[in-house]
Parts: sequence; structure tokens; C-alpha cells
Amino acid sequence: MFLLIALLTACATEKQGPAIGADAAGDVVVYAIRHMEKETTPGDQDPALTDVGTDRAQTLATFLTDIELAAAYSTPYKRTIGTIEPTADVHGLEIDTTWDGTTQLAAHILATHDGETVISSGHSNTVPALIAGLGADAPIIEESSYGEMWVVTVTDGVATAVLTPFE
Repeated sequence: MFLLIALLTACATEKQGPAIGADAAGDVVVYAIRHMEKETTPGDQDPALTDVGTDRAQTLATFLTDIELAAAYSTPYKRTIGTIEPTADVHGLEIDTTWDGTTQLAAHILATHDGETVISSGHSNTVPALIAGLGADAPIIEESSYGEMWVVTVTDGVATAVLTPFE
């Protein structure tokens, strides 16, 4: 029984309700989301979101309205920026697209957002890398899975990542 409880407690990939955000000095919370549905125009290396993706981005903004966000990060693509732009607008945040990799972004977040909550938008390969860089087990995000949101909480150097539905 003890092993079962320990296993369930340690499991970081179960679905649960919304996290509140950083609630103690030193906690860092990152809403790491894979971009929403993108256009599939052949040859377009920087597609925008579809209408469905745009609607889901607005749903995300509504979901996160009451979460105090300190910063917004995204890869420099239309689909990732479009995914968190409504959320950033609600919170009066500029989207920082200047970071040059997930390891660097994770280090930056941990060094500069002590006690804060941030959002980051990326891809099926960069979101897991960011989560791993923050110290949690990297999930596998399928190429066909849009809008997966992982809430990563880092407390006293220990990170957990929880797949969190927003719809």
C-alpha cells in the first residue's frame, strides 16, 4: 500500500485541475504549452494558427485570467506566439522570443523568476526539453497533439510536471 501511495504521489503525468501558480517564495511555476492547431500550407515554414487554434488560444487566455503571470516566452514562430498572445494581452505582458534554446530558457526562468509564474509556448520537441531543463521528467508530445499544457512547479530545486487540461 505504501509503495502504491508513493508511486501515485510521484507520478507527474496525470491530469488534474488548474494549478494556482507560485504560492511561496522560491517556487517557480511554468505553464509550458505546445502550440495550438496550425495551418498546413505546403512549403510554409512559419504557419499561423487555424481558426480552431485561434479559438483554443482564447480559451487558454480565459482559463489563465486569474493566474498572476510575470512573463511570457515563446519560440519566434507565428503559431507559438499566437498560442499565448491572448494570454499575454490579458496580463499586459510582452512575449519574449529572444531566448536561444530550451536549456538557456530553463536556466533563465529559474534564475530570474523566483516565486513567480510564467508561461512558455513551444513545439512537440521544445516543450519536453524545457520541462527537462527545469528538472522534471520530459513528457513525450506527439506531433498530432496540439495545445498540450504542462504545469511545471519547482520547489526547493525539485520539479514536477503535470499535464493540465484547460478546456
